Amino acid sequence: MADGAIPPPPDLSSVGEKVYRACVGRDQAQMSSVRASMCRRIPYAMWLDSNRDINTEAGVVGWYYNDLRGLQIKGASRTKRSLAPLFHTYVGRFNPVDPDFVKLADNLRGLAQRCTQEGIATMRLADLHTRFGFFEPRLVGQTVAAVVLSSPQRGGVDGWFESVGLWPGFKTSALGLHVFAAALQLPATTFRSGEAIAVLMEWTRSISKDAIPATLKAQVANALLKPWLSQEPPDQIKRIVGDFCIQTLGDPRFDGFTWSGVDADAKALLLRWLTGRTLEIFFDVLRATADNIWEHRQRFWTSYYRSGFVTEAWAVLGPDAKRHIQHAYRGSTTDLTFGLLSGQYDEGQSVLLMRLGDLIFCEWSHNGRLRVAAIGSPEAPSMYRKYYDAEDLRFESMVFVGHNRVAHQGLPHLHSENRWWQTTAALFIQKKLGIRP
Repeated sequence: MADGAIPPPPDLSSVGEKVYRACVGRDQAQMSSVRASMCRRIPYAMWLDSNRDINTEAGVVGWYYNDLRGLQIKGASRTKRSLAPLFHTYVGRFNPVDPDFVKLADNLRGLAQRCTQEGIATMRLADLHTRFGFFEPRLVGQTVAAVVLSSPQRGGVDGWFESVGLWPGFKTSALGLHVFAAALQLPATTFRSGEAIAVLMEWTRSISKDAIPATLKAQVANALLKPWLSQEPPDQIKRIVGDFCIQTLGDPRFDGFTWSGVDADAKALLLRWLTGRTLEIFFDVLRATADNIWEHRQRFWTSYYRSGFVTEAWAVLGPDAKRHIQHAYRGSTTDLTFGLLSGQYDEGQSVLLMRLGDLIFCEWSHNGRLRVAAIGSPEAPSMYRKYYDAEDLRFESMVFVGHNRVAHQGLPHLHSENRWWQTTAALFIQKKLGIRP
């Protein structure tokens, strides 16, 4: 291993156990009888668990720090043996609010400054501290995170950490996860950059699922979604970010519990994107399955979506539509989920379920009618089910009344070119919900 490189850590707990047993109960005078190899490793006995922490042994820790201040750092090999336990403990037990940890950081920072003054590259302490304030516990997270997200990623996040002398497993250490968490707290504008989005997603994927607490997963979703609360992103960003959030936390339409830690506005934004995607795919299905008024349907319902009134949408597909989806969108997105029709219906038919206000609209394709029911009523179909019996979607609808005063219990899609059904549907929506696109 090169002189400037940082060796990977041992198992902190197993080594710390041995050191703790060798040193516990001793005062400063008794430390001279402890083997030098144990004395060098005293940091490993710090913060073993809630009951065992060598920091509670004032004599042992006081002796250790006094000995450290007299350390000769010119010999690379001996210096590395002495500094490695201190450095590994700083990384592996990182806790910037613990006074004992701050004391450890102060000592390590002092050694880094000595290395800087004497031009010694051992373990890259000087370089890490000069470039990132690495041994300033309250600053290191944000400083390193900002550089990682703004640096070219030739070897990915792992490659970046290795380029500054850190070992591959650093990113899952306590300090590595602290840096990752700090990245998620950077200003929202950080993640309007395609490069920063790509780095954060790769960084998240590179940390094993078990190493990321649920709270951090929620913050990942917040970091990627909240930059777009006040600015509409390109469709490609919607697709990439939406797919990634679903892969990380599950689909919010089905996995509500996993999204409980995500800001309500961020979750609502992703649901809006998924609604728009559902509408886009449904109307493409109608085009491909020869629904002769698909363009009229698309213009009508898209106008309500763009005005923010369609808050949820779910496609329920027949066999022809399913075949088209499987062929045209094969393996393309994570958000491509839908229900399936069963029972008695024309094989070319599909259904679009939409929520506007407190109403569920059921839009049948291919000569089917538009039906509507109040949410919570016996007639109202549930959203996001995998299978629907066609008869359940031909429920007794609320009544549509056109300008000619004729009542329709389920609105037929007549005279699209003259906007007859569209005008009748718009009048119903305005009367019931008080909205117009």
